[in-house]
Order: sequence, then C-alpha cells, then structure tokens
Amino acid sequence: MNAWTVSAPALAISLALNFCLPAPTPSPALPVPGVSAPANPAPASPAPDASPAPPPAALQFHPKPLLAAGEVAGLNFGVWAFLHYVGNAYYSYISWETIRDNIRDGWEWDRSMYFVNFYHHPYHGYLYYSAGRANGLGFWGSSLCAIGGSLMWEVMMEKYRPSINDLITTSSGGIAIGEIGYRFSALVRKKGARRLGRIWREAAGTVLDPVGGVNRLLNGHKDEEPWLPGSPDLGRILDGELVLTGPVIARSAGLTGTRIAPVLGFTLRYGDPAGAGWTGRPYDVFTVAGRLRWGPDKPHLSLAIRGALVGKRWDGPRGSSHFAGLYQHYEYYGIDTMRVCGSSFTAGWTSTFRPGPEARITASARLGWLGRRTGLPPSPRGPGVRDLAVLARRGTWSRQGTDTGSEEGARRSRMSSRRPHSRL
Repeated sequence: MNAWTVSAPALAISLALNFCLPAPTPSPALPVPGVSAPANPAPASPAPDASPAPPPAALQFHPKPLLAAGEVAGLNFGVWAFLHYVGNAYYSYISWETIRDNIRDGWEWDRSMYFVNFYHHPYHGYLYYSAGRANGLGFWGSSLCAIGGSLMWEVMMEKYRPSINDLITTSSGGIAIGEIGYRFSALVRKKGARRLGRIWREAAGTVLDPVGGVNRLLNGHKDEEPWLPGSPDLGRILDGELVLTGPVIARSAGLTGTRIAPVLGFTLRYGDPAGAGWTGRPYDVFTVAGRLRWGPDKPHLSLAIRGALVGKRWDGPRGSSHFAGLYQHYEYYGIDTMRVCGSSFTAGWTSTFRPGPEARITASARLGWLGRRTGLPPSPRGPGVRDLAVLARRGTWSRQGTDTGSEEGARRSRMSSRRPHSRL
C-alpha cells in the first residue's frame, strides 16, 4: 500500500463534491413590518452572575472514541479485502485458527522489504492516527488509535506471527506523521473559502488528513468547521526553506560515470523552538525536514521529524527565552548508500538570545536514547538506527553512516550540499 492507495480516492471525492455541491450562504435577517430598528441601540449590560453563552450548536463537537475505533477497524478490513480479493496476497488468508496461532506463538522480527516496513507501515499508522483526530480525540487518544490499529493488524489480519518491529514503526511513525499532517491540514483549511480556493484547500487538506477530509465531507461540517475544537491555532509556522540543488553523483570512488541528479530539500519549523506560544500540547513545537532526489531508476526520499511532547518555557534577561522538553524523533533515510529508519526520544533545551533589534541567536542541545539493535543477524533494518550521526542545519545537509551488515562489508558515505535557500 502506498500513499495514493487511500489519498487518491479521498482526493477524488473531495474534488467531486466541491464541484457539485453549492456553497451554503447565510440567510439575511428579514425586517418585521411596522417595526424600525433603532439607529443607535444601547449595548445590553450582562447579568452580574451570567455564565458564558454556549457555542453554537453547529460548532459543538464531542469526542467520538467508538466511531474512531470503528474507522480504525474499517481501515484494516478495507486494506485486508483489497490485498485478499484484488492482490491475492498469500499472507491475507486468515481464519480463527491463524489468529489463535498468532496469540499462542508470540512475536517475531519481520525481515520484509525495507520499503514495506518503513514506508507502508508508518503510512498505515498515519491513517489510524488520522481517524482518531477526525473524531475529536486529542494527541494521546489518537496515539492509542495508532497503537491499537497496528496491534489488531499484526495479530488478526495476517496469517503469520505478529512482528514487533512492525508494531513499533507503524505506531511511532504514524503518530509523528499523523500529528504533523493534522496540524498542516488545519493551516490549509479556511472557514468561508469559496469556489476554486475552497476546492484546492479541501483537496490539500484531505491529502494531509485523509480520514478527516472524508469525514468532513460526510458529516456536513465542511464549511462550519474547517478544524475541530481544540486543534492548533492558525499561523503557527515560524519559518521554512526550500532548496533545489543538483549535486554530481559518481558511480565509484574513481568518479567515473558521473551524472547530475536534481535534489529538492525542505525544512519547516512549526512554532518557536524556544517555546514562544507553547500551550502544553504535544507538537506545539516541531521541525520537519525532507529531501527528495531523482535517481536514474527511482526517487530516493529522506525524512526527519522532531516534535516536543512535553516541555516548559521561561524568559531570561535581555529578551532571551528558553525551552526545555522531551522530544520524539522519527527518521527515514532511503538512499543508495544507506537505508535506515529510526524512532527515538531525546531530552534537551533550546535558547534564543537577541543581542540586537534585528539579530537573533538560537542554541540547542539534546541528549537521548536511540533504538539500537544488538544480538541479531546482520540487517540494516530495525526500529532504531545503527552507527548513524545526523546533522541538519539551515541550508546545509550532512549525513554520515556505516553499514557493516551488508555483504560488501563496511561502507561509508558522506553527502553534503550547501546552497542558498529561499524562505517561505
């Protein structure tokens, strides 16, 4: 299953309904015959002990955990039906006996293809998480949807034993990508958008938040609620950059057979790294960086996500600000010389100093745990990284890695690109 398996149908539904359904317009208030409105009506004084008026009924939305669980189960059955009846996948032949055997035999380590384990599974978890958010659940409730959906698939929806590394990558990757997609979809959708702007905003929001986009079309709140109550505020992207480069890639150390490969890199920072605007909700501050290179045979994708789960902000002297927190990391590197996917947690702080009215210095340090596979057969796969140092700076990318598990022995690679960038 790839990204278009679910996003493309959802996008098609969004475009079709936006073209076919007219935009609702509010009805103007009708004047009462014989009664004229006062020219300057006096403002009504509130009652001394009056409680705040409840929000309009159209904007009230209560969490629906049972519906979220039903959509998670429906996603699993839908994917299974496609694999079984269309793809005729051998592992889709399940029964009550296979479920019983999976529970009895316990967990194993899955050695499937790298792309399946570390792209398909996180995207599947992304849909689980999106189902939770689409039904009014918060970060932690939607995280349970990702974990529960992955657990259901591993135990019930495949004939082979459940895989512990698939559970980790599906859950952790789905949570990280799902929350980012949900927040970006809230930035894209706009209340009151009409015509072509409405079409593109709904389409883009559906791609970023697939289950939420379909739910919005079905529950009738497409215009009234561009985002659910409790979702992030608008305008939270601090800055970003887009880099287009064309590094020379050699086939060997002798620089023979060189060619030009276009590379598209981007970095988006949501919220202030020093904690300005932090409300205590997970992923109020995060950074997502990606890199896409077109090779001669297929594109190569790298993605790095870092989001604050908990934290505390305080102000320092002379306009400085500081933020200390616990971060979740998700990293995917699918390049020729190195294929690594890692989930990790770090603790650290970020400080911002303002030596002048137009000068800003940001410093940060983090220390944490990286999942490391030990005592297993050589394999470049796992929920964590191995012998990998990652450094990402503004306008600069650097990757250093060692893979000693391949047949060729130790392979080292270093890539670096330093180009001017354009701010978004």
